[in-house]
Amino acid sequence: MRTAEIKRLAWQDIDLEERVITVGAAKAKTASRRTVPILDNLAAWLKPVCRESGPVLQLKSEWNWLPKLSKCLEGGWRKNALRHSYISYRLALVQDTAKVAFEAGNSPQMVHSNYKALVTERAAKAWFGIAPR
Repeated sequence: MRTAEIKRLAWQDIDLEERVITVGAAKAKTASRRTVPILDNLAAWLKPVCRESGPVLQLKSEWNWLPKLSKCLEGGWRKNALRHSYISYRLALVQDTAKVAFEAGNSPQMVHSNYKALVTERAAKAWFGIAPR
């Protein structure tokens, strides 16, 4: 998801039981409703912090780490960095440009031209294996 979409996300948009996030048209950049799957590692991160309602991000606390992290990274923190990583690794894992484009709210052409063959399936499995202890 785009950073701006995450900032607009409410807990009501997240269904851990069905393993899906609904990005409503009003919250999506493209003004088109879509669903994003909740994979195992994301479910593990969300489960201990999930709430019934309210905004997912309390911006005064959750994003305080970003400037600190950016200073530690060569070149800084790239806008929508986790989104770009998700698309690259997801495409390597499922090998389905149309599916990944739908999940990301992008066109298949954009996904194909910008993300195809950037990472291996093995690297994708490792990336999606990152979970809390």
